[in-house]
Amino acid sequence: MVADGLQKVLDKMDKKLFLVVLMASMAWWVGCSEGTIETAEQDFGYDYFPLEVGNFREYRVLEVNFLAAGPDTSRYQLREELTDSIVNGDQVVYTLERSVRPNAQEEWELDSVWTARITTTEAIQVENNIPIVKIAFPVLDGQIWDSNALNPNPDFPYASLFAPSDSLDDNALLVLIKDIPENIVLKDERSEFYARGIGLVRRDFETLNFCTVDCDNRPEITSGRILDQRLIAHGKVD
Repeated sequence: MVADGLQKVLDKMDKKLFLVVLMASMAWWVGCSEGTIETAEQDFGYDYFPLEVGNFREYRVLEVNFLAAGPDTSRYQLREELTDSIVNGDQVVYTLERSVRPNAQEEWELDSVWTARITTTEAIQVENNIPIVKIAFPVLDGQIWDSNALNPNPDFPYASLFAPSDSLDDNALLVLIKDIPENIVLKDERSEFYARGIGLVRRDFETLNFCTVDCDNRPEITSGRILDQRLIAHGKVD
């Protein structure tokens, strides 16, 4: 009788142990599954720099160049269009044609040709033969990267922040290129805004050098550039 009772207890313990192991295994499987789903669905932010042949963006631009003879101000429209792509190794390189016109009543004239590409970790744009890392992936608030990792320029690394601006929503990506407030020598504040599914929607550059010796006025700009570029249209060519 004692043996029979002991066997019943052991049987119950085995069942309990089996249930514990089963529940633990199910919890582990669910956890792994959720982790796999999270990894698969992780948002890297590639759509801040969309690349597809036919995509275009048009901007209104105000540009002021400070020369020895004084400031030279120009207003024009800029169009950027991805017109072609080629496979280079394991990457697809897109041709970015940039055209300008004085106003909407004039025809576009080709100004320059850049290229753009995306890797798993960065968006690269070759501007006037200079490769620049425009965005680092995954996109993270406060992330800093070396924008000139592919060229010898010693300029300050870029940083990314999320900040709404004007009509942009809270998901707008602010890429801070340079942030030196005005001082007695210079002012260098440069930033770009990117929107999901569109790309660059705004560019603000203000790089000014001030007179420091025998100056008539303070601050007296000796050289520099102001650029205000705003998106006015975007889409895809059929």
